Amino acid sequence: NQKTLSSMYQSYIDQINEGVMFPDLAPKKEGNVGRKSELTPQIEERLRTIRQEHRGNLTLRLFAVEYEERYDETLATSTIRRYLHEMGLFQSRSYLKPVLTDAQKLSRLEYIVRQIGNGKSFSLNKNRIHMDEKWFYVVREGRLRWLDPNEPVDTASVHKKQNVTKVMFLVAIGLPHKFNHNGEEQEFDGKIGCWAFTEQTLAKRDSVNRPAGTELTVSQNVTSSVYYDMIREKVIPAIRKKLPHMKEEGIIVQHDGAPSHTGKGNVANLNEAGLQRGWNITFEVQPAQSPDLNKCDLCFFNSLQLDSERHRKGGKIEE
Repeated sequence: NQKTLSSMYQSYIDQINEGVMFPDLAPKKEGNVGRKSELTPQIEERLRTIRQEHRGNLTLRLFAVEYEERYDETLATSTIRRYLHEMGLFQSRSYLKPVLTDAQKLSRLEYIVRQIGNGKSFSLNKNRIHMDEKWFYVVREGRLRWLDPNEPVDTASVHKKQNVTKVMFLVAIGLPHKFNHNGEEQEFDGKIGCWAFTEQTLAKRDSVNRPAGTELTVSQNVTSSVYYDMIREKVIPAIRKKLPHMKEEGIIVQHDGAPSHTGKGNVANLNEAGLQRGWNITFEVQPAQSPDLNKCDLCFFNSLQLDSERHRKGGKIEE
């Protein structure tokens, strides 16, 4: 209510002018005031019975349907929501977590301890780059669209739903910050780069879509050598370009322990490539079963997936 907000604001200003450091904006009325609750003990018992029998796995709509079928009474979903809040219930989403061994738990703890810079708080880790891969499907089934009455329904055709074309991307991100380099104030936006694991090949035989010999871009199988070439040719040069002020400080690139990351001596080979041209770029394998310790898995990939679907045009993702 605008009048209530105006009164609260005026009370805040008056208390500030009187020198009160923490103004008190609590209502001055005492006792049980406000809207009277319509939740009766009978309704509360019924709602608790339904919740316990279904272990809480009910939406508000199913709550209303179940209540009407059992007791031949109708409750609106908004009313049920209000009653559940008055009963002290709240919604909680459950997530699947990996099973960790004692050794993996210790590894996670050691990783966290290393992030404490001065022994009192976590360091900003401006020199830490988080890197990981992400699958993107060329088409997705069941996407909801708004169509004009005269607009035909657009359908995508595939040979098998289990074999929808997908491409793997490698993403590297860091902490956004400002820095001074060669006397010039610059800003790092946190984006190192995003690269697709694709390769060029020639069509082996004729088809209704193209003749044999046509150059095609296809998804590439990520092996240890392919991963090493991607890091050496794409990631390391991008880091040097985006973070020139950290050449002397040293940069840590964090990735998971996938076989393509650690196989065929990649750990030593990647560190050797990072030390070229006077740079000190080291590669660190994060604790096992710990995607929550990587910013890409923790939050960035979800945003990237949503953004790619928003900007998808004609079956292609905008650059």
